[in-house]
Amino acid sequence: MIISSISMKNFQCYSGEHESNTLHFSDGLNLIIGDNGGGKSKLYDAFYWVIHNQVFQSDQRQMINTRIYKDNLISDKAKADCQIGDTVSAEVTLIVTSTGDKKYKLERIFKATKLADREWEADTDSTMLISEFLHTKWNLLPSAKYSHIINRVIPGHIKPYMWFQGEQVDSLMDLADSTALSQVVNLLSDISDYDDLISIATNGASRANKELKKHKSTISSDEAKSKSLNTQLESCDNNIDKLNNQIDVCDQQIETAKLKVEELISKVDDAEAKAKYKSKKKVLKDEYNSLEKQLLNANNNSSKGLFRKHWVLKNISPFFKKFDDKYKRYTIKHNEKVNAGKANEIKLPLNMPRPVHVEQMIEDESCYVCGRSAPKGSEAHEHIISLIKREPAKDIFENDFSNEFESLYNNNLRYGVAIDGIDESIKNNFKNIIDIKNRLTKTANEIKEIDSQFDILIEEDKSEDILGSYKQHTENKEKFDRNKTKLLRELEIALKEKEDIQSKIDNLVTGEIDKVKEAADFIFSNLEKLAKSTKQHVFESIISELEEFSNEIFKDMTEKNASIKGQIKFKKLANGVYIPEIVDSDGYIINSPNDSNIILVKLALIMAILTARAKWSDNYSLISDAPTSKMAENYTFGFYKTLSNRFKQSIVTTYDFLEDDRKEALNKFNIGKVYQIEPSSPAGDSDNRSDLSVNIREVLL
Repeated sequence: MIISSISMKNFQCYSGEHESNTLHFSDGLNLIIGDNGGGKSKLYDAFYWVIHNQVFQSDQRQMINTRIYKDNLISDKAKADCQIGDTVSAEVTLIVTSTGDKKYKLERIFKATKLADREWEADTDSTMLISEFLHTKWNLLPSAKYSHIINRVIPGHIKPYMWFQGEQVDSLMDLADSTALSQVVNLLSDISDYDDLISIATNGASRANKELKKHKSTISSDEAKSKSLNTQLESCDNNIDKLNNQIDVCDQQIETAKLKVEELISKVDDAEAKAKYKSKKKVLKDEYNSLEKQLLNANNNSSKGLFRKHWVLKNISPFFKKFDDKYKRYTIKHNEKVNAGKANEIKLPLNMPRPVHVEQMIEDESCYVCGRSAPKGSEAHEHIISLIKREPAKDIFENDFSNEFESLYNNNLRYGVAIDGIDESIKNNFKNIIDIKNRLTKTANEIKEIDSQFDILIEEDKSEDILGSYKQHTENKEKFDRNKTKLLRELEIALKEKEDIQSKIDNLVTGEIDKVKEAADFIFSNLEKLAKSTKQHVFESIISELEEFSNEIFKDMTEKNASIKGQIKFKKLANGVYIPEIVDSDGYIINSPNDSNIILVKLALIMAILTARAKWSDNYSLISDAPTSKMAENYTFGFYKTLSNRFKQSIVTTYDFLEDDRKEALNKFNIGKVYQIEPSSPAGDSDNRSDLSVNIREVLL
């Protein structure tokens, strides 16, 4: 929902009635400008309190519930003016509009009664009221609907990214956390739905495999030996899983060492030599990335081939042949009954050949089936004419399924051709995958050779302790490379052992294997691969989309700054997760980027997340308290311009634009409403909060 207005009554420093503490908002960038201590953060608290029943406690740096904060919510001025025995309340009213133009009023109220000068009897908690505007008046809704309405104002899963204080930006996106992007993608997309599909397919594959093993045991020439071999097979599978996990750990350690080495390389003093090596490596990295995409596409094609190329029908030929034989026997019996009592028996089905073909045969005086002529007046010609004059026999069959069986037979013919080529199709596909993997290995080795050439460069460098660190991380990488090679050899042996055990089990089978159970095992095992590869493909598509959007936004926000800013790159680690990096034009990490750069990168990522897919930026208001407090002026203007163009509505409190000469810059933004807020103490004692109120003035541009 989009926020239309907020009003406060005696809420913290906003003393007085709603009428004197009201702010209206429109589409675009809505700014609330004020100096430090002017009430900006308390206004942010008002938004948060009405929705979440919490406010930010500055000294503890955390959100506090109303039940704990109690009468501190109420304006000191209102409490000072309150007489003993009277009741005073803190209230916030938020009016929002849904995409269907429905209006809702959300009111939160907290009351306290004055017992003595410094003694209050407060409500246990605040009271929430929600009304819907219908037929020219507000109608109170039942409390059962409140949570649904509140979640429509700001859904819980996107709230941290759309309602935040400037000092929270660092915690919203930790660039050093390798799981941060994955968590955000899982949280803000429907990709977790694929986990359900994977679970279903995995369970199906497990059950189908167990059923097939059990079935093979029952038709084994030595059931006891078959059972023993299946136990060995299960142990072998467990060993394979263990080795794969250990290889994953090695990959992570190798990736960590590689990242450290790349950071050190970027610190090398010899810029010319470094540029030369970086240029060579960039070409190889581009080639490697291209091959990775080709491999991904090839693997996806393998999954798609299950249905598009009919691989799912592998081993189904015996069933097709069985149906074909039965259908032929059925047509003979069916035609015998149709032609019973007729002088001339017509063995062809009623609709075969098609009438259009029969008419053409009559016109050409020729039979298209046998190729012989059928001149007019001949017995053959009359027989063809009789085909077109056929009428369905009435009341011969109680239920006639000949059309349905014919349709199945036609499908049988059509898929039969596809099935004949399945083995060759699968073989060619996996041959292509193996070829791409070999090229990937070759390119990786060439990259490794380029990396080794940095040794000389590093040893000649006189920078701080680069050489020692470089050697240490290089040794770490080589150590885990050796471990991985050893584990891969063990994995290869384990896979061969599994293959041998499975072969021994199959050789013990003496009876005919149930084709249904065999097909179920094949289909479910491939469905499991398809579900997993589909999730990976979708995840990588989202990552690619986020990277593109992030860089567009980052570029917009930094276009007025002449310094080297770099670009955002999502680096894929060996364990499949991605981490965001700030890299130069050659793809190398920029060391020690300034604070403004880091904040902008995080804000660019957050904006990309909110604008790329679900378009939350069109349906919900972004609310932030002082998000530009650590930014330089050019970055600040870039942020506001980008925010105003990419979000339907944003509401930002800031101390920027206090000076009149800076307010002219606001005309360059897509501006909604602009307010200036100032604390007011008529008695002139700025330390006495019992006299404090806030003046709200709309700024007309």
